[in-house]
Amino acid sequence: MQTKIFGIKIFTYDSVESTNTIASQIAEQGAQEGTVVIAREQTAGKGRLGRKWISCKDKGIYLSLVLRPKFKTDKLGLITLMSAVSIVQSIRKVCKLPALIKWPNDIFIKGKKVCGILSEICIKNNQIEFVVLGIGINVNTEIKDLPKTACSLKSEAGAQVNQSDFLKHLLFDLEIYYFMLKKNKFALIIEQWKRFSLTLGSYVKIQTGSRTIEGKAINIAENGALIVLNQHTGVQEYILSGDLVLIK
Repeated sequence: MQTKIFGIKIFTYDSVESTNTIASQIAEQGAQEGTVVIAREQTAGKGRLGRKWISCKDKGIYLSLVLRPKFKTDKLGLITLMSAVSIVQSIRKVCKLPALIKWPNDIFIKGKKVCGILSEICIKNNQIEFVVLGIGINVNTEIKDLPKTACSLKSEAGAQVNQSDFLKHLLFDLEIYYFMLKKNKFALIIEQWKRFSLTLGSYVKIQTGSRTIEGKAINIAENGALIVLNQHTGVQEYILSGDLVLIK
């Protein structure tokens, strides 16, 4: 299981504030696509919307990947979709667990969050200079060290997971789906995302900018936007980013 570019160059750290910050710095300095920054521990791991990601030492995978996609900026949402599908594939293959995707960037197992994804983009002259794809996975984190809404691969599988082996599978799957993205095979990625979706068919409440939208999540657009049928207006809303709550 050999990758072509992902993880060929890896920067490994004992403890950092955030792997995304370091990856952004080395990307600015010209780091090649596929470069990985990984740490045993993050002291200020980043989540979406300024939230903090709990990163217990040696208990999870905390990595950032430098990407240099050539497609247009309106397709950037597909990077998060692509990475979510890759992570779910790896979890299902290695751990045999029923991982699912909560739009836009969370991986859940049996109703609890096991992984978060954070993409940070550098755009210069209306062109994508690079994307830093940050991934945090609770691998062997003890359940007592996690919020009640979270879980780890170990807690759900009932056994220790080999992190090194899991990382190899993860980089391999990420590369496969990223190459699909680069070949404009958007429909294939979206179909896989739909297959693993925890969101589609559910009633949702989304905070996007200053708006709150409530309705039924009915589909994913070609650019990765979530399509929600607004329960108040009957209008189909196309949402590229936001904070989503599933309404039971």
